[in-house]
Amino acid sequence: MLELIAGVIIGIGVLGGVGVCMAVAAMMKSGSEEY
Repeated sequence: MLELIAGVIIGIGVLGGVGVCMAVAAMMKSGSEEY
């Protein structure tokens, strides 16, 4: 049970981290294009 919960938390953390990285990269890219 704990392994399942840990796996879900790790999965959400990885997806969240990737999402944040992509969002930051998109913001930096759009910002550099604007200026």
